[in-house]
Amino acid sequence: MQQEPIQLSGKLYPGLLTIEENADPMKIIQEFCNAYHQHEAIDMLWDWLVTAMGKNNSIYDVGKERSSLILFFEKINELIQASYKIHQKNAQPKSIQLTDKRNRKPTKKP
Repeated sequence: MQQEPIQLSGKLYPGLLTIEENADPMKIIQEFCNAYHQHEAIDMLWDWLVTAMGKNNSIYDVGKERSSLILFFEKINELIQASYKIHQKNAQPKSIQLTDKRNRKPTKKP
């Protein structure tokens, strides 16, 4: 599968999503949610934050960088939670419309 390069802030990064995955990003959310339980993903994210903040002589020794990392953590945490909500919503069976042959009125299946 071919990957598309990504350009951010004038820098070109190797693409992480294939062309097919870019066409159907919902598949990525489904695969992620099936691979990890929500609490596992959030726990792992938290562990990364604690490790980054606890390391001596790192980029996060500067207050602005710590603030940026915490904001990034909060936004990724929200993204994870929203992804699971989307995944759960799409996984719920939709009600099926049946036609009552006697009077031809649609009825919902219980």
